Amino acid sequence: MTEMVHGTTSGSDGEAILSRWWRTTDLWTMTCIFLLFSIGLLLGFAASPPLAEKNGFAPFHYVERQIVFGALSLSTMIIMSMMSVDLVRRLANRLTKSTDIIDMIIIVDNDSAPKTICLST
Repeated sequence: MTEMVHGTTSGSDGEAILSRWWRTTDLWTMTCIFLLFSIGLLLGFAASPPLAEKNGFAPFHYVERQIVFGALSLSTMIIMSMMSVDLVRRLANRLTKSTDIIDMIIIVDNDSAPKTICLST
């Protein structure tokens, strides 16, 4: 994102991906994202055990799920931030087309389409 706003920075063409990523990433934003994730984990450790016991799960069931999905999303974010802007646009275009195809399949298949409920009488 920083590269898109401020343009490319000087560096050799044979520079390693990790050093180029570190130089061009908005470190304040990354720090805030990791801090927000950490605060969410802390709150999950505090609030999860009573709810998990009430629902019949292990005490830290919801925290474990948050760790798994948070790790997946944070690693995806870091990997995507290491990609070039053109590659991210290409991937977004393909992902959009594939989700459009899935949407069309769901619309055609009436049995798997979500049913609507009318609440007014």
